[in-house]
Amino acid sequence: MNAMVDDKTKRAPQDTKLISLTEDYEIDYWTEKFGVAPEALATAVRRVGHSAQKVDEYLRRVPQTSLTIMRPPRPPPSGRRWCDTL
Repeated sequence: MNAMVDDKTKRAPQDTKLISLTEDYEIDYWTEKFGVAPEALATAVRRVGHSAQKVDEYLRRVPQTSLTIMRPPRPPPSGRRWCDTL
């Protein structure tokens, strides 16, 4: 048995020092633990990395209103493709 694989029947991650955004149960755990929306958690992980301690410090320091998801660029005008705009 591989000791590195998370047991998906559990509600908490096996490694509580690192945050993974790839599993729904881990996102549920961390958003409940920190009391933030999934988008805010994802933003914090993008900004400071996957360390639970660094994310916790970041979320305490940064106002919730500034935790927004990076939006993709607007689509090009109709009839044009992205590669045509380069």
